[in-house]
Amino acid sequence: MPRRRFSPRFRRIRLLAAVFLTFSCDGIDALRAPAPDADVDPVLQPVIAHADVETLGEAEDDGLEIRGKLLLTPNDTGVAVEGTVMGLEPGAVHAFHVHEHGDCSAPDGSSAGGHFAPNDGRHGSPAEPGSHLGDLGNILADAEGNARVDVMVPGATLSGETGLVGRAFVLHAEADDLETQPAGDAGERIACGIIEHRAG
Repeated sequence: MPRRRFSPRFRRIRLLAAVFLTFSCDGIDALRAPAPDADVDPVLQPVIAHADVETLGEAEDDGLEIRGKLLLTPNDTGVAVEGTVMGLEPGAVHAFHVHEHGDCSAPDGSSAGGHFAPNDGRHGSPAEPGSHLGDLGNILADAEGNARVDVMVPGATLSGETGLVGRAFVLHAEADDLETQPAGDAGERIACGIIEHRAG
């Protein structure tokens, strides 16, 4: 039986069909599922910051074991701060501020400096115009000694003049009365956490 011959045109069509099918099965799948180690544009990742709050040295000597994790997320009006602080006295109210230096090395927390106040102003309620940018009011511990933090810092950013990164959260032994200068008569500093950048 004589061998069947295909025209050059038919052979070209068959070759193109094979290439198309190969790309469809392999190439498109590769586009849909990039390799796990493929570089991801950091611009597309949410930029956030965090702080790990821990007992200061002097408070630790008094038997306190405070710890917490706080997450900072910028938005159109400022920076949202969320997280939980544990190890507090059940039902206790504690002043909660942003201080100017990201340094928790001193046992009494003095290395964190004063309240973060890039626009000066007076100490007061976070809702009061002209208060320190770092005035965050108070947090309340529940029956298990855990305090949920969910506050907004209007006008704050993560970097720049009003930036919170490189500052520190400080927890005080007493409640903030929101009026006494310069720090609300909030008592000793008992816990501190440095605010740092982190990729989301």
